[in-house]
Amino acid sequence: MLPVISIVGRPNVGKSTLFNRLTRSQDALVNDVPGVTRDRMYGLVSSSERNFLIVDTGGLGDDTDGFAALVGEQVETVLEESDVIIFLVDATEGLTVADEQIAQQLSRVNSPISIVVNKSEGLAHEMAVLEFQALGFSDPIAISARRGNGVARMIEGIVHSLPQIEDPLWLDPGPKVAVVGKPNVGKSTLINALCQTSRLIVSDTPGTTRDTVTVPLQVGNARFRFLDTAGVRRRSRVSESLEKLSVVKTLQAIEAAHVVILVIDGTDAVSDQDASLAGLVRRAGRPTVIVVNKADRIRSSERPEVVRALRRKLAFAAHHEAFFVSGLKRQGLKKLLHAVGKAYQSAMIEMPTAMLNRLLQSAVTQTPPPMSKRRPVKLKYAHQGGRNPPVVVIHGNNVSSIADHYRRYLEKFFREKFDLFGADVRVVFRSGKNPYDANR
Repeated sequence: MLPVISIVGRPNVGKSTLFNRLTRSQDALVNDVPGVTRDRMYGLVSSSERNFLIVDTGGLGDDTDGFAALVGEQVETVLEESDVIIFLVDATEGLTVADEQIAQQLSRVNSPISIVVNKSEGLAHEMAVLEFQALGFSDPIAISARRGNGVARMIEGIVHSLPQIEDPLWLDPGPKVAVVGKPNVGKSTLINALCQTSRLIVSDTPGTTRDTVTVPLQVGNARFRFLDTAGVRRRSRVSESLEKLSVVKTLQAIEAAHVVILVIDGTDAVSDQDASLAGLVRRAGRPTVIVVNKADRIRSSERPEVVRALRRKLAFAAHHEAFFVSGLKRQGLKKLLHAVGKAYQSAMIEMPTAMLNRLLQSAVTQTPPPMSKRRPVKLKYAHQGGRNPPVVVIHGNNVSSIADHYRRYLEKFFREKFDLFGADVRVVFRSGKNPYDANR
């Protein structure tokens, strides 16, 4: 594993803001509400000297939402694997009892500890750090994570002490796999089962996961980056701004993913919200693997009815296999990982131009395109226009108003001929000359 620098502290001292600053991303949710971060979140940082992981953690010492014990377990795990610990405090609030309690906890850790005083903009360095010297660790460093003041100097002073380690699992981590579904369908439990560890917080409370958390996984020679996402409820039930931000993060994860695992609760009826989520994934064009979780609570005789319900509710499920798994019992995971690999290969397939043109002629011969505004439609040439999703660009005459049902016919034809798994083909029509004429 790459060297690890963890950020710990009480809630709302700016840990997620500093994480985003160092990773040059907006991966961690930032909000004025204390306790936003629950799961530990890893990010890759590449400095001029070496690569390392930065870890954002939940705030210690706050139990307003009942997750303090679970967050504390996550932080304890991070402390054990950290090469350096950034103890982040707040200059505007000064030294608090909670800071002193955390310092006492950190005093039992063997890793080097750097006290970093955040929110020090507008304060002289000596004034910002003065009272935190009483904590007894290294000389405090004053920064502003929001503005970036002092952050480069801080990290330069820490990086030189890190060990020289390279980890291909983080440097070449493989395709992104977003795990999406309604709240409480078992997304985090499923990822924990795949990792064979309690990597993510699991609770019966809906909305436990807030951030989109990246979890790298290697199985044999195959590598994946699983993205655990917040559960998405019906829009009418989403009122808090924090939940809205979580939903946005989930939608961004779908767009960024190479493959999406759509998790359905097998003990509950397939709902309109399941169908709505499936529609979002389809519009993004991402290959989809349908997972029916909690299969340990479904009788074998009930499974065919579950599949029929999926096909009634999810229009595209007719050509998608449903995988019955149990994250809790770790059942069906090998088949699931194999399906994810096949879906990724289908999404990134290379379609030779010569083969596409032969298939186009075959499709047109089998079912000619309907007339367009009383004029014949002639489809001339085809070539691949993109991947994830696979796009087939077809050039011809009078194609601007081709009926949607004929487009769907061609998409199904190409999908079946290329034997795609979990992925759909998009067909795009273009008028004009053959783009390859100039090369002849």
